[in-house]
Amino acid sequence: MRKKRLRLILPLLVLTVLSGCTNDESLRTDEQPVRAQLAFAVAPLTKLHQDKAPLHRTAASVVQADEHFRGLQELHLIPFAKRGRVEISDQPKLFGVDYSAGSDYSKTNAHFFYYEGMQLMNGVASFLVYARAAGSSDASLANKQYYGALTANYPADGNPADISFSLQSIRDNNDVPSEAAAIARYLTAIAHAECLHEAHTYSWSAATDSKLQAFFLNFINQGQETTAPMAGSSVNVNAYVRELRSKIAALTYSDWTVERKLQQAIIDSIDNKAVGLPVNYPASIGLPDGAAVVRYTNGQFVPQTTTTLARVAGIRRYAHPADLYYYANSQIKTTTTDTRKTYYENEATWTDVLARYETDNGVVRNNTTSVAIKEPVHYAVGCLQMRLNPLTVSLSDADGRYITVDATTFPLTGIIVGSQRPVGFDFKPTSTSEVDVRYVYDCYPVAPDNSVIYLPPYGGTTSANSNTLLLQTPDDEEVTVIAEFQNNSNVTFRGLNGLVYPGTRFYLLGILAPEGGATYDYQRRVITQDYVTTLNVSVNSLRKAYNVVPDLLTERLEVGIQLTADWKMATPTIVELE
Repeated sequence: MRKKRLRLILPLLVLTVLSGCTNDESLRTDEQPVRAQLAFAVAPLTKLHQDKAPLHRTAASVVQADEHFRGLQELHLIPFAKRGRVEISDQPKLFGVDYSAGSDYSKTNAHFFYYEGMQLMNGVASFLVYARAAGSSDASLANKQYYGALTANYPADGNPADISFSLQSIRDNNDVPSEAAAIARYLTAIAHAECLHEAHTYSWSAATDSKLQAFFLNFINQGQETTAPMAGSSVNVNAYVRELRSKIAALTYSDWTVERKLQQAIIDSIDNKAVGLPVNYPASIGLPDGAAVVRYTNGQFVPQTTTTLARVAGIRRYAHPADLYYYANSQIKTTTTDTRKTYYENEATWTDVLARYETDNGVVRNNTTSVAIKEPVHYAVGCLQMRLNPLTVSLSDADGRYITVDATTFPLTGIIVGSQRPVGFDFKPTSTSEVDVRYVYDCYPVAPDNSVIYLPPYGGTTSANSNTLLLQTPDDEEVTVIAEFQNNSNVTFRGLNGLVYPGTRFYLLGILAPEGGATYDYQRRVITQDYVTTLNVSVNSLRKAYNVVPDLLTERLEVGIQLTADWKMATPTIVELE
């Protein structure tokens, strides 16, 4: 039998369906398509008490937090003869489509979609339903950061085993970005500073003066045995080099000495070699500042873009958050009476509409006139809802220095979440391999009103919620969560792996374990589809602040924040969040 994909542009959305054999004369009577009306509903929008933020990404209008339904796009309806929940081994019951109209009979908090003139094959008893929340179809970086980005794979035959969804990587490969290469060349040029003195060339790297020698080893981040990774973002490098220049310029040497000439050569390299240096890398390509890492090796600075012994995360691992996606796996109700259209116009809830269909868990037959997909489509993704607790202690760094924190000292600028893997037709992970792990980077962790979230000072109040959409995580697996802050303190402090300069980003890491228990299924995992995981973050020290993002798969991570969590269902028809 010939199969093809049909894409029909309806008044409401694009409906993608599967077509079977269209030559009616070749079909047995029980294989003849049945013309009927087909309808489904969207679960009521999450409606929470005022002190709770609903499932959403950034602005309320994007995530329906203001209860204004965004609509649907890229709708996929896949029919099955299975009289029960569709499993991965089930095969679709292919059907053709002939429609005359599609109508949206949405009420205040109920959304019904009704299609006339659909042709459904005899024996259809259940459906898989997928849809993406309507929004911009723009593939730009800004759009993906705002709405999220999920790649969907729908095979032509509709086989559940071949349906998959995965987060879109911010970078498709680990190739060194041109901006990173430019920064590395600039740092190398400074390290190679040299001067001519009495017909001999003297290099900074071979300086005999103890002060210049110490500054060089510090510049290349030389430890006792080897050089360590360094923060390589534009902001970090500018801050680092600016401080170096200031300290080098403060040295005093006698005129016409080799030390005085080397001092000036270093300053000249800093001032004159920065032409064309990128000003906003790696934010310019969508990555967190802490993903930009350089290391001095074999006489030059080299960008670190892959997961190496340096224990930093490869840039290909970073992905956009998920966008708002819907899913249902449901049996149907049927009627042989009429089209039921008037009930979609008049009834207030989906329950009321379903009550007008006589046959529960029905099957399409020759005399079927209208079909309703019983279960409303619900959120296929989960939400991590983060809020920051006010400080209860004074914050000190790795040198024991105390940092004064006021209401705007440390804005939350990003959230990174590990343990994200591809999911299958049921939006559950299909792999436990570390190769498939992605780290979501949410660069817009704003409050529901789109305002900036700050770490509350001592005596302050708990911050508003940020919200990040994620795919379901594997059962019984811990998830690493990193809060990215910006240092607006005007003080340079020392964290776990180096200095954090004013205006630069730093990272505090926490590990979140599943709730545990056997009462509810969601207790087995950190992120579950259609659930909100509420995360309360307490910061008690800056000693373990990273200035680059570590490899989240290593077992030697240093925890710098305390996390407590609560899990709640997102769809209020099942449970209301308190």
